Amino acid sequence: MARAAGIACYGGCMFETGIAHAAGAHLMNSIPYLELGCEFYMANYYLQEDVLVDPFPVRNGKVVVPTDPGLGVEPNLDTIKKYTTQTF
Repeated sequence: MARAAGIACYGGCMFETGIAHAAGAHLMNSIPYLELGCEFYMANYYLQEDVLVDPFPVRNGKVVVPTDPGLGVEPNLDTIKKYTTQTF
């Protein structure tokens, strides 16, 4: 819709965990026109501990879009339990 209206597109994130970064990377990768580029504030820069088994993939300063099934990242259930304050 933005492109049809002549508005340049940019992709980015807020301060999220690696799970949200994976979703955002897939979204940004699926948009054919990001004239203004994109950025990610990777969780390892501001979180003491992320909730992924392996750090989100960044190589040579570039975000790598995971190719494994689903979002392509594996949540660390022990870390999630450690920071869980309430369950339903």
